[in-house]
Amino acid sequence: MKLLKPAWIHLKGKPIISIDIHPKGHCVATGGMGEDCGKISIWNMTPIREEKDEKSSSVPKLLCELTNHEACVNIVRWSPSGTYLASGSDDTFAMIWSIRSPGEQYRLQTILRGHQGDILDVAWSGDGKYLATCSIDNCIIVWNARSFPQITATLKGHTDMVKGVTWDPVGKYLASQSTDKTLRVWRRNDWKEEVCIKAPFEKCGSTTHVLRLSWSPDGKYIISSHALNNSGPVAEIIQRENWSTGINFVGHRKAIEVVRFNSNVFVKAEQGENHGCVAMGGKDRSLSVWLTSLKRPLLVLHDLFTKSVVDITWSLTGYEVMASSLDGTVVYLSFNEKEIGRFLPKDQLNSLYERLYGISPNAASSTDYGVIEDPQLLKFVDNEPTVENTPDKMEVQGSQAEIPDYVASLPSFSSKSSNQRTIINQIETRTKDGRRRITPTLVSQPIRPVSSPSNQKPSSSLTPPPAPDVGNTHQCKQPEVSVGSTAIQPEKKANLELNLNIEASSSVTAAVIRPLPQIQPGTKRKNEDEKTTGKKSKRAKTEATVVTTPHKMTQRYSSVSTTAKLSVPELKGSLQIQLSIDGKGVSLEVENKEKMATLKCFSEGDTRPTWSAALVQPALCIAGSYQVVVAAGKSGIVQLFSSSSGRSLIPPFSLPSPPAALVCKKQYILIVTTDAAAWLWDVKSMKPLLHNVPVSPLISNTETLSNLAISDNGHAVVTLESQNMYVYHMDMGVWIQIANPSEISKYSSNLKNINPSSGPLAALQFLAAKNSTLTTQISNQQFIEHQITRAEMLSSPAEYLHWCTMYITEMTKEGNENKIREFFYKILNSSQKKFVGFFKQVLLDKILPPLAANPNLQRLYSELKQAQECDN
Repeated sequence: MKLLKPAWIHLKGKPIISIDIHPKGHCVATGGMGEDCGKISIWNMTPIREEKDEKSSSVPKLLCELTNHEACVNIVRWSPSGTYLASGSDDTFAMIWSIRSPGEQYRLQTILRGHQGDILDVAWSGDGKYLATCSIDNCIIVWNARSFPQITATLKGHTDMVKGVTWDPVGKYLASQSTDKTLRVWRRNDWKEEVCIKAPFEKCGSTTHVLRLSWSPDGKYIISSHALNNSGPVAEIIQRENWSTGINFVGHRKAIEVVRFNSNVFVKAEQGENHGCVAMGGKDRSLSVWLTSLKRPLLVLHDLFTKSVVDITWSLTGYEVMASSLDGTVVYLSFNEKEIGRFLPKDQLNSLYERLYGISPNAASSTDYGVIEDPQLLKFVDNEPTVENTPDKMEVQGSQAEIPDYVASLPSFSSKSSNQRTIINQIETRTKDGRRRITPTLVSQPIRPVSSPSNQKPSSSLTPPPAPDVGNTHQCKQPEVSVGSTAIQPEKKANLELNLNIEASSSVTAAVIRPLPQIQPGTKRKNEDEKTTGKKSKRAKTEATVVTTPHKMTQRYSSVSTTAKLSVPELKGSLQIQLSIDGKGVSLEVENKEKMATLKCFSEGDTRPTWSAALVQPALCIAGSYQVVVAAGKSGIVQLFSSSSGRSLIPPFSLPSPPAALVCKKQYILIVTTDAAAWLWDVKSMKPLLHNVPVSPLISNTETLSNLAISDNGHAVVTLESQNMYVYHMDMGVWIQIANPSEISKYSSNLKNINPSSGPLAALQFLAAKNSTLTTQISNQQFIEHQITRAEMLSSPAEYLHWCTMYITEMTKEGNENKIREFFYKILNSSQKKFVGFFKQVLLDKILPPLAANPNLQRLYSELKQAQECDN
């Protein structure tokens, strides 16, 4: 090692606040205060290295002086190519100087105006594209170095003077340190704050002139200046992997003002391990040099200066270091390969970066996705997960539990592949006596990127289980029902009748309701009962899944009471519906008489009934499925029969008021009575699901009931005349809006074009959107949040997965970490084992991949994957 204090480098007793060696190593720049202005001096390095040249009068020592700054120069930095020199001053300006070789001719290229206070530090990005400047105005300005004086970004977040900036050598981040007792990391691709670190600096005082931090050449660590550990001054190590702290360099007696990493990665032949080299100095007037492979500093120099050390610079070769002090002097140190090791050639350094990040140094700026830090995410670099932005292409074939093509095409992580992620801990060591030692290791073991997966469909283990059997011993298909009547059909009114043209796979069964004009208080409704003709109507087949007897519904309002009343359907001479059981047509007919009625079941083509049953009173409406047939009378008496045999399932029972509408699906029966109350039963278990639940809260002076339906999992669905649809939430005891056709978002705007066979939610919203004209603006994310809850209520696995994935995709695009984290942990921390047919771990594996589309959130992705693995 060689140590030298060249006395001829000085500013006539004024402080030398900054120093920087040219990348070519032939000169060094210093900055400070001249006699009446700021001064930049360019010194020859040859007399420093060679004693004979120092003594020779023919070898110039001072090459140039630049005095354009009106106040003290606080910082000087060469560009990576050495073509430009940047300087920052108390005059609030940053200046860019260009060099014209030969002859060391310097020309003021441009003046950067933007700060409102003293500029304390500047830093060039590794690729030379940007220049960052920081000031006592609490701001950082990023300049476009290829188009000075264009400002690329102004970073605001610090609440006090910013005294240091440093670039990530990988090319992804910019870090800054301030007297507001924080260190902040900013993303380069969107210039937003990545993290704010406070803990190591909370008790620090603002007594330092500068806070020059540094990033390790492999990008794994940031070394901060002035931090405290148990009231002692330290240089804090911030680990890139999770921005964790708690490890530090200890030894300086007073605050550390400057830290500077050697730009090279070294290796010693006898050890064979990569390591870095870092120098630091501070208010204790000492300079220390550390190798990250050693437990103690390589070198500590005391009493070299009489005042604080404020800047440090390394040569590009890595074997020379210089430091400057407020006492106006500099020191030069020279090392050899035996002392600090052999620096890695460029090709080996590139290989190191590719192992760690899958990318070359500073190449992140030339890509759209930046640098991928988690090897698991490398599979998405060339094959990013995509999700359809609209539900119009959703298609479900067969069972609702099958995963559609748009889901199967998504890349997924299995628990097995997730465990391949390498957890690297290289900092902690133990001595022979068992004591714990912390050694800041520069480079971790190589991480090999995972190859991109082939486009394979999920295995059967990732497919949600099929819908549970409802106890159909005949293995019957969903019924198809048509309507016939001897009475004259009411006149159709435009936009008032909603016919459900839905295939059986859509899992929606509905009853059509034709609302009548409102009846004003105090008026009598005209008698609508008509005499039966005694003639049997023809069997009219419709395309509806299940439709009960059409009838009229109205409301009666009182100026005193807000309870809604619905009209009683007109009594008809005969009723007829058609079912399809095992592919065979079955017709159910009711012949009403004065005080009783007969229900008969005919097989297709037969004139003799398969079975018949007596009804205790004339039926207002009937409905049926392949399991049960229900008839409701004019006084509210309800009778239930087996569809296959006509066996009475339960003796007749009475409701408080007559039925206004009736619908049946599978083993479920839904009735809304004229007093606006809903009743829902599960005939298989003979248990009520809804018991006299008021529908009146949904009805207003301008809103009438239009349609009833039952979802696949037995939820009551009510449609209003405005086409707003509601499902009763049994746990919360309220009506939840399942479809609002007036909502407008980039997703809801396509609801009119979706395939209604995609699922129950899609079918309902298709019908609602088709008949709506009103519009209300709603945010995309709010719409998707609604869709997730709606799909869950309707127990539609494919739609639930689709909207969950869509939600993560939307939040990923917006970079909304809080909502993604809350949504993920709500599922992860739930005591439920299944979510709408998906096991918890399978669901998380399906919804997480879109998060990889935003490299800015890759740390969040790693956090969530690790949390999932711990829960597995």
